Amino acid sequence: MLHSDDAQTWTLQNQRLLEAPGTKPTDTAKGQHPDVVVNNGHAYIIYFVHQSEEPEARSDPFYSQHTVIQVAELKLTDGQLSVDRNAPVDLNLIRP
Repeated sequence: MLHSDDAQTWTLQNQRLLEAPGTKPTDTAKGQHPDVVVNNGHAYIIYFVHQSEEPEARSDPFYSQHTVIQVAELKLTDGQLSVDRNAPVDLNLIRP
């Protein structure tokens, strides 16, 4: 994740947003293929989590092909983006 104050000079943020797994069921692997939606005064990150590490994948050879879409709210603190994948999300989207 890069950030800039002037869109000319960029600095690498010291953490990757979706590298550490969450603890909710189906969110126990790194997040992949993210996109961000800004709506109603909030920013949400929507991401895929492949299910190859879930317990069901040990007994079902096709279970690892499952992918779950997750959502979490992005926060901006002291110029750094962060996300708590385990926090509840009150997703209240409004039509643009």
